[in-house]
Amino acid sequence: MKIEKAIIDMYEKTRTQQLIEELQQKVSVLTPFARVIHGCNGKMYQIPAVGSTELNRRTTRMQEIEATELEFGLRNMKPQLFEKFLKWSTDDEKFLANLPINATTMVTQLTNAAERVKDDVLLGTCVDMDEDSDTYGEHIIQTPTSIMADAVDGSPYKGGTTGGLLGDNYVGDMGSEKEALPQQPYVRGEGLITTWDELTEDLDIDTKKTNVVPVNYTPEGTLTPSGITIDKLLFAKTCMQARYALNGGGTLCMAITPQQAFDMMRLDKLQNIDYGFQALKTGFISPLLGIRFLITDSLPLVNVGSSSAKKYVRVCPMWRSEDLVYGIWENAKFHMRQPDNYIDKLLAGVTFGMGAARTREETVISIHCEEKFSAA
Repeated sequence: MKIEKAIIDMYEKTRTQQLIEELQQKVSVLTPFARVIHGCNGKMYQIPAVGSTELNRRTTRMQEIEATELEFGLRNMKPQLFEKFLKWSTDDEKFLANLPINATTMVTQLTNAAERVKDDVLLGTCVDMDEDSDTYGEHIIQTPTSIMADAVDGSPYKGGTTGGLLGDNYVGDMGSEKEALPQQPYVRGEGLITTWDELTEDLDIDTKKTNVVPVNYTPEGTLTPSGITIDKLLFAKTCMQARYALNGGGTLCMAITPQQAFDMMRLDKLQNIDYGFQALKTGFISPLLGIRFLITDSLPLVNVGSSSAKKYVRVCPMWRSEDLVYGIWENAKFHMRQPDNYIDKLLAGVTFGMGAARTREETVISIHCEEKFSAA
């Protein structure tokens, strides 16, 4: 539905009192599947982390004790600040034939916008607004300058803060170090590969270290780029099990776009009700293989090829809900104002401050999916 008229253009016309609202996302999809921390303050919120330890074998009788310290670390979350103000005139009600344009209408739309931006912050993504970019208009992983070119890394203004599930997270005592989530698979004996086409049948993906299930993953046979598959889901879950990620609490979640939901409904195995995914065929999200699926359009495209031979894939992350932290610096605060130097102008606005971080890299797996996409 195309919305293009200003209020002034709607004066002196007879119309129904019903207000048809533009289709839009009205609630945050990811917030229920993150650990929420209220009352954050300061430039940074620190989350302590503790390492593991292993036992030594005894070597002799009367052995002297050699104690070691348990290692600790810090994960850091920094805020992002948002605002939006809408205006209208008190004269409007005289000319709009009872059309319900009022403070309630403005606050409803501001509330919807605030809910949507939560998912971008939780995922660490933003819309690419660079008209010269291949991914213009698509979601990408947020960088300090992807919102505004003059943003300062770590600043809460102009989109300068990164974080979330997929973005660079701040680590270290001062929060000045950054840790990226790799978007290439980790191969035994090779480490992180450089481009997706380096992966061949002869290479063995390390289930304990990889953060990526590559776009062309198949357990056997010719490696072929594909969308979502049962084999990719099984491999991602195998990676989680290999690093003991399923032994604790939390919900195993995976975010997918409507395209992947459609692809899953068409999979032959999932046409069989015995696989437990029948509910999605009726439009509801149901777990499969112990995974809770969340549909969102905020998932990013990433280039897993080289600069000369680009290969864009859709990143569908899988994570454990307790390992995604959502911090609230300021709950959505609504403002109603009438500027002193205007007779009839009213303002309705919202301000909001929040941040997000993953508490560990090993429980976040990016499943790369091929999706129809036309580069700009």
